[in-house]
Amino acid sequence: MAILERNDADFENSIENGFYVVDFYGENCGPCRLLAETIKNVEAEMPFVDFIELNTTQNTETAEKYDVRAVPTLLLVRDGAVLDRKLGYMDNSELSEWIGRYLYS
Repeated sequence: MAILERNDADFENSIENGFYVVDFYGENCGPCRLLAETIKNVEAEMPFVDFIELNTTQNTETAEKYDVRAVPTLLLVRDGAVLDRKLGYMDNSELSEWIGRYLYS
């Protein structure tokens, strides 16, 4: 559906209802930039999935709450509950497969 940028103030409300892929990234993170391209590609293939990006440099409160200690970190969230997390870069097929395992279960 979209790639939405969120912050500490609006993150919790954003994930309350529905299925989301959350990308915790850092401003100066090379793998984060590569993963952002992967997310754009997968979002185009799966327009029915919502993606949320959160800059951990600017939004430390949310990063701490979700125990994000390194970036990129991805979370799969359904109705506010974390289903799974992955650390590091994934290519298009890895990300699509990971999402599909939880989206359709």
